[in-house]
Amino acid sequence: KDRIKLLWDVCRIPDFQKLFNDIYLQFLKTIFLLLVKNDKIPKLWLEKNILGLQKFNSGIEELSQKISQIRTWTYISNHQNWIDNEKYWQEITQDIENNLSDNLHEGLTNRFVDSTSKYFINSIYKDTTQDIAFNNSKTLIINNIEYGSFEGFDLKFNKDIISHSLFSLSHVKKSTRLMIEEKINNFLNAPNDSINLGDIENININENIKIFWGKEKIGQLIKGASISSPVAEAINTEYLNSDKKLLVSAKLQKWIDELIKIKLWPLKESIDDKLSPNMRAIQFNIFEN
Repeated sequence: KDRIKLLWDVCRIPDFQKLFNDIYLQFLKTIFLLLVKNDKIPKLWLEKNILGLQKFNSGIEELSQKISQIRTWTYISNHQNWIDNEKYWQEITQDIENNLSDNLHEGLTNRFVDSTSKYFINSIYKDTTQDIAFNNSKTLIINNIEYGSFEGFDLKFNKDIISHSLFSLSHVKKSTRLMIEEKINNFLNAPNDSINLGDIENININENIKIFWGKEKIGQLIKGASISSPVAEAINTEYLNSDKKLLVSAKLQKWIDELIKIKLWPLKESIDDKLSPNMRAIQFNIFEN
């Protein structure tokens, strides 16, 4: 009976890598057999599988994969009956995940949110010659004239520039729409680790919490069915059509759901004797009371 319960608990280890194949099943089998044979996962086996995740070459795909792997070990380290010195391993896995996430965030910012990239309108319209570019402050420049600045999936125009422009407002917006469309597609193809809540220490929980892609505000959290189930939605802009807003919102929702699952998993588990009395009390007041 105890082994059946253990097997069930092992099978609940999340597949953060989204493998859904024999490799994942073999991993679960190995964990189960180690626990059956040793009662605990051996220290040497933990060191071999965890400490190696600290080494990386800074490639985005590699970092994303290693983050998924270390989250699996973070989950395992929170099972105090599975390993010795669980607090130590919790700190180790958290430090590794933070380091990987910082490097991934930097890499994603360089790849997907590179505000120094130039866009030439004649690559889209063969009959035009104006040069469109972004500078380091995310300012839209057409033929050396600053028209406004990009904020997420929106463009804030300079108030007095349009009336003195060689190009009509509609022409500038048409060009801008194409660039923001590309930016939206980059976001939809970017790993979820590029999303964050910004400066968490200064968040006001009495207001809708903003969601950032890199350092750009693109969404917000609003009240959901419960305190642990907020709704994520994209911030409205005139350049974000209804279809793309649904896609952006869906990606943000998936990200916050996974974040809550990882960070609050003890609170989200069914109340049982494994949790400390204090944890069960917190869980009851949040979800049951």
